[in-house]
Amino acid sequence: MLYFLLAFATVGCIFLVAPKLRVPQPAPPMAISITAKPAPHRHKPDTIPPPKMHAEDEVLSFLDSVGRLPLPPLPQKKRELKLAPSVIRCHERIAHVQFQELNSGNQNGKISWALALALDSSGLDIYVDPSLPAPDSISASIFWIDKRSKRVAVELPQRFDRNSTIVFVENHRILERHSVHHRYGLELQFLPDSAGCQLVHYRHCEAASSGLGAEFQEHYFSWGPSGISPVLTIPHAIDKGMGQRTFSIESKPIQANPLLIQFNYQQVLWDPETRNSQYSNDVLLIEDSVVLRYNFDTHRSCYVADWSKSKLSYRQFLTYDFWAEEIPFIQAHYHILKKILNGNDIPRRRAVQFFLSEYMAFEYENGYY
Repeated sequence: MLYFLLAFATVGCIFLVAPKLRVPQPAPPMAISITAKPAPHRHKPDTIPPPKMHAEDEVLSFLDSVGRLPLPPLPQKKRELKLAPSVIRCHERIAHVQFQELNSGNQNGKISWALALALDSSGLDIYVDPSLPAPDSISASIFWIDKRSKRVAVELPQRFDRNSTIVFVENHRILERHSVHHRYGLELQFLPDSAGCQLVHYRHCEAASSGLGAEFQEHYFSWGPSGISPVLTIPHAIDKGMGQRTFSIESKPIQANPLLIQFNYQQVLWDPETRNSQYSNDVLLIEDSVVLRYNFDTHRSCYVADWSKSKLSYRQFLTYDFWAEEIPFIQAHYHILKKILNGNDIPRRRAVQFFLSEYMAFEYENGYY
């Protein structure tokens, strides 16, 4: 009984003290009024701020450090022998009647649908709407390379108007089909080479981008009794039109035996003083032309350029590649750039100084470009 009374008293005390042991509740949040302040007016300048320029002594020191680096070994001359990636060798024949149609020439730039299917048996690349009935004829171009040897090339259109299929036929036999991305129209030409064969060449667009430029390569093929073989690939027209340095190079064959090809090339730098003018006034760094002689190498079965008497070195020639980098350009033109920096031509000296300053900033500071 006593134990029960003590337990009852303890519980009663807890209930009497409990209100004093309540956990304090958090205060209600205060109402905060926020007034958005208008953004400060920033006047857009009418002129572009001047670019960052390193001092001339810093630029000269950088140029000397790059120009005096050990020159890397020259790459293999794959540029002179580069098989077009879209060549298919065939072992097919066309009927005598169809070959006679080629021999008689196409009327109004067209050939029969049957002949087109015989030349391109898949028929998938020929530009024809599949929802319509098969046409009687399609547009095509016929190039007789050698009537005596019965060698003829036929251009067939593809779905995309910037592409064409060239079918090479020799005496009823289809030898090869080339899919060419010409971009602005196919230009197929031919001339006799030193070995008594026909040298067929056309240009192929390797890369193109709006604003960046375009790269066209000229592919040369020797067509002889043993068939068609690639013998030379050179830049036909490369125009790199973006960045502080832009360049272009063009080629044109001027003689077949021996094979002489003329190159017109130029290098252009941007003048920082014209950044606020309506028209840019780029500084012409190099503008020249050279005629290269190409000799046929019987061991490699291709043409090789003779650089011994050329004012344009092969190392400089490689800097006209569409994806060429700046360090090889600086190394190949070290003496030209240093002569300009030490000269009195203010616009050219300023352009070279700005070009090297930009590259220094990009390479070492990872900043302004």
